[in-house]
Amino acid sequence: MTSDSAFRRFIVCLAVAGMCLPTVAFSAPQKAPAVADVKLQEGAMLIGQVVDPQGAPVAETPVSLHQNGKEVAKGVTTAGGLFAFSGLKQGVYQVASGNTVNAYRVWTVQTAPPAAQQAAMVVVGDGLVRGQRPLGSLLTGPLVIGGAIAAAIAIPIAVANSHHGSSSP
Repeated sequence: MTSDSAFRRFIVCLAVAGMCLPTVAFSAPQKAPAVADVKLQEGAMLIGQVVDPQGAPVAETPVSLHQNGKEVAKGVTTAGGLFAFSGLKQGVYQVASGNTVNAYRVWTVQTAPPAAQQAAMVVVGDGLVRGQRPLGSLLTGPLVIGGAIAAAIAIPIAVANSHHGSSSP
């Protein structure tokens, strides 16, 4: 076996190995969920609203409030999707409704930063539309790229090898 043939085989093996890498190796790192700042209202009350992905209020859905992994309050939204929890101290809380959990840094009126929201907004529902994957994302997948590289290497090698085996008249 010549060194040129060994090099070609090595390149083909490398291309095949690249196709076997998991997609996770090429994905962007996951970001931690953002914590929103919310100002407590009179009576140390956290108010908020539960909406669907289109922004419509979600009526009569359970909502729970957690701090340090413990449930500290629970309730049900009104017809307008509103909820309120009173008697709170400032700190970090998680508001859960359905499969959605949002983190909020809750401030008293005196200590709230200027950018603090007046209320918490919880968007429930995955908002997932199945079958709507853009074509561009399919063409840039690691398997497609690896396959194209392997084909670009293997086809010329196969053509070159087929010419070596044939005799000229």
